[in-house]
Amino acid sequence: MPETNLAWACNAIPHKGILPGGVPYFKHGYGCGVEFETGLVDFDFGQNGEIDGFDFWRLACFAGDRLNQYAFTSKEDFRTCFESAVDSGAFVSSNYLLHYLRE
Repeated sequence: MPETNLAWACNAIPHKGILPGGVPYFKHGYGCGVEFETGLVDFDFGQNGEIDGFDFWRLACFAGDRLNQYAFTSKEDFRTCFESAVDSGAFVSSNYLLHYLRE
């Protein structure tokens, strides 16, 4: 795990490779995409190397055409819910790209 997102961006890990178990990954900026058989998991490391941050775009990409499995009728419905959680303080902005659940 990197100490910071900058440490991740500047490390010498190859930009593409295979993780144990034959799972492909690709490194990008402050994050990484991991290509499981069931779908892509794409994340950015937080300012202190944390991995529990999220943003609307990545969550929407992860859900893909399965939004109804998460009780949303459309991407717009999901965006409204996400923005409501930010406005209410349930999601805390990192003042960067990521959000975190309020503890």
